[in-house]
Amino acid sequence: MYNDEYYEERLNLSEAQIRRHHQKERFRRRNAELLQQELELEDELLQENPELAQQIHALNAAEIQAETAGFQDSFNTNSSKKSGWQSLFPGL
Repeated sequence: MYNDEYYEERLNLSEAQIRRHHQKERFRRRNAELLQQELELEDELLQENPELAQQIHALNAAEIQAETAGFQDSFNTNSSKKSGWQSLFPGL
């Protein structure tokens, strides 16, 4: 046997869940649309400026190399060079 108040409470909760889900889906769709627009603008900019594309590529490559070197240094325990984290936190 169902209690009318319990049923109403569950119904309101379900409606709230549906609204939250709908809002999340709207946010995701809008976010995807904005991301697509951003990518299209970025592609257009890079096609119009090949030197900018080369510079961005060089910066990305340098960043990847730095990160790779940092990971390698952090795994090399015989290294006399301290990592940035070890300089900040000597006990690491």
